[in-house]
Amino acid sequence: MSTEVVAENLKVGDLVELSTQFGPEVIRLTLVEFRANGLKFTGLHSDGARYSFGMKYGQIATLSSERREA
Repeated sequence: MSTEVVAENLKVGDLVELSTQFGPEVIRLTLVEFRANGLKFTGLHSDGARYSFGMKYGQIATLSSERREA
């Protein structure tokens, strides 16, 4: 099950669902940066690799309730 939230409500530890060029990914956030033009997120996906992405303020993000081992 997933929940939609506004990007600025995301916090470290949240699991975020993303559609990437390699298919859907679930990212566990490890860093949230508030910047002038939007937000920058850094996290880890299931194989442990680091992943970063950005979102604009007010953009909708999808939180995953999927639990996985850290």
